[in-house]
Amino acid sequence: MTRPSPVPSAAFLAAMTVVGGAVWLAAFISAGVATFLVAVICLGAGLACGYGVADVVAENRSERQIAAMHAYSVTAHDQAQQWQKAAAGKERELYQARADLREAESELAMLRAQAAGPDGTQAEGDEPR
Repeated sequence: MTRPSPVPSAAFLAAMTVVGGAVWLAAFISAGVATFLVAVICLGAGLACGYGVADVVAENRSERQIAAMHAYSVTAHDQAQQWQKAAAGKERELYQARADLREAESELAMLRAQAAGPDGTQAEGDEPR
């Protein structure tokens, strides 16, 4: 982006407007063409500088807003990735816990089958749980 150079200050704009207005008023009083032209030039310069300052202020505001939105989107993206990684880790833990549970259930069934004996009855002293 190109910026106007140099950027006039608000005090400069006020001074240009006051000088232009005073010269313009003097031109009406004296009715001299040269004085009137100087007044028009000063007022035009003041207005042009005013528009330049407004453009710079608007451009700076836009740049700050764009930078803030970019920072917010980067932060939100990073946070979403962290949540996805955490969710994937929890899902892995869940699958591992289910696999461990199935393994424990099969081992328990095998132990119950061994405890039941060959005819399918429980040995003496073993109580069902």
